[in-house]
Amino acid sequence: MKLSLREKPEDEARRTLEELLTHMKIDYQINRVEWDNGRVRINLTGKDMGLLIGRKGETLNSVQFILSLMLNRGREEKIHVTLDVEDYRKKKEESLEALAIRLSDKVKKTRKNVVMRPMNSQERRIVHTVLQGDPSITTYSLGDEPNRKVVISLKK
Repeated sequence: MKLSLREKPEDEARRTLEELLTHMKIDYQINRVEWDNGRVRINLTGKDMGLLIGRKGETLNSVQFILSLMLNRGREEKIHVTLDVEDYRKKKEESLEALAIRLSDKVKKTRKNVVMRPMNSQERRIVHTVLQGDPSITTYSLGDEPNRKVVISLKK
């Protein structure tokens, strides 16, 4: 698993992921590999995708973490990796954005804070980002991992 000095980050990520998934005996196809501003985005399709996603995306997060560790070992400039399966993360992100907007509207109507369900840091970041442009709403995280939640409230 040696890196040639000329190998592009997206090619290295593809090759490393192929090795990892082959060892896991996962039936997959790499649908898309994109390199953008220090981030490699990889989208997979195939038969075993439910198994790869796991419960609430936990297996997918773990494989993404392992892939990131493998790619960045001994590297000065880190490669950020986003691993997606049949656009699972993209759909989840869009759903979370819509939920955040609906809940912020509820906060404006009721004038009461809304506490969202526990989320991982990536999901919380999505909520904070989508609502940061709203001049009447503020968000903050509350609690400890793994039960950290986003609170949506009116600005004072």
